[in-house]
Amino acid sequence: MLWRLAIGTASFHNVLSGPSTAVTLRHQCMSLNPGDKLMWCDDSLDQSEIDILCGVYYVFTGQSSQQVTKSWWPPVQVWENNMRLGFWNEEYESLFATRLREIRSGTAVPLTSEQWRKRIRPFAVVRRAFDNTSKSANILLHSLSNGL
Repeated sequence: MLWRLAIGTASFHNVLSGPSTAVTLRHQCMSLNPGDKLMWCDDSLDQSEIDILCGVYYVFTGQSSQQVTKSWWPPVQVWENNMRLGFWNEEYESLFATRLREIRSGTAVPLTSEQWRKRIRPFAVVRRAFDNTSKSANILLHSLSNGL
């Protein structure tokens, strides 16, 4: 979900311009070592940047100083636990487009993590099917390779 939210705000030029100085000065990055004495580095998001993309608010509940976290978009942890497939699909785009329409029309409100869980849980069936298919395929391929 984060990448989908980011492409609405980041320019193509900024994305392709490479790592920012945060990578070298603050070592705030993700790195990939593909071998051959190479190392690729790129910017990573810190939690405050993730919260900004998801539209996080900390709202007082009215009970002493207790706060609840609400967001316009699903928190990363909720998304990854229920939806992560490793790729974007039509179901996810539909969920995104529906939510964007709600926000633009003024009918949306920020939701808690539990409200987000309930809202996206029906979509999690796709992830579970993908996980089960992947596990079955791995078992089959492993058993076939042992016979060679």
